[in-house]
Amino acid sequence: MQPWGEKLIIMGRNPKPIELKKLEGTFRKDRNNNNLPSYPIIIEPPPPPERLPEEAGGLWEDVCEKLIANNLLQSVDLELVAAYCIELHLYWECKKALNDGSLYYTTKAGVKRVKPEIQIANNAFKNIIKITEKFGLSPVDRQKIVAIDPQKKKDGIGDLL
Repeated sequence: MQPWGEKLIIMGRNPKPIELKKLEGTFRKDRNNNNLPSYPIIIEPPPPPERLPEEAGGLWEDVCEKLIANNLLQSVDLELVAAYCIELHLYWECKKALNDGSLYYTTKAGVKRVKPEIQIANNAFKNIIKITEKFGLSPVDRQKIVAIDPQKKKDGIGDLL
């Protein structure tokens, strides 16, 4: 047992995609998972899920189209895209509720409190940031994503090797 606890957690850099390692010439079979799961790439935006708020439907189509344009949307990603749309919708609904300019309310006992919409919006925004990192939707994270050229996608990944 370690003096600082049962488990030792070591933080490090996020792994590079295998395709990028191969292009850079740093790929080594002994250091990579050769059994990575493969999922179908989506080439047309699917209809939004029924559970998605109607107002978030336009956002669904917009996000799907952008991810598809860069070959970044796979079938297993649809739930994450739906979560992103729901969180963004929730964030803007809370912001609308705060449009009266007041960030506080007074309880029956006369205590001034922060409106719950602020905490809900903050949590939704944190979730939005986490999801945008996964898809490379922020400027910094976009630099980490290696998108496959649509012409090469038609030929398959074998052409990258």
